[in-house]
Amino acid sequence: MPTFITQYSFDPAKNAGEINNEPSLTVPDMAFSIQELLYRFTNMPEIVKDPIYDINPDFESGIPIDVDLTDLDANARTISFLNDQIKNEIDENKRKVEQSGTQSDLS
Repeated sequence: MPTFITQYSFDPAKNAGEINNEPSLTVPDMAFSIQELLYRFTNMPEIVKDPIYDINPDFESGIPIDVDLTDLDANARTISFLNDQIKNEIDENKRKVEQSGTQSDLS
């Protein structure tokens, strides 16, 4: 039966660790030294992460969130209303195109 190594049963003398036989891919002088990191951290506030925050928290996406049946009903009515508005705009644009087409035929 295999033995599981835990934090209590680990023996560093028995573990050889990782053996790397591949050539090193480290690029010299591409990392900060400890002294340079400490200097930059204490004197230059450039090593900080930008905070992530919502620019416009009041923005509502077009994707409705359904919590219960009343939300489903309200969202269905909203979608139906918006769909009717879009259909009316399309019909109105079609009429305008047809009228402009008939006017250009007469002239």
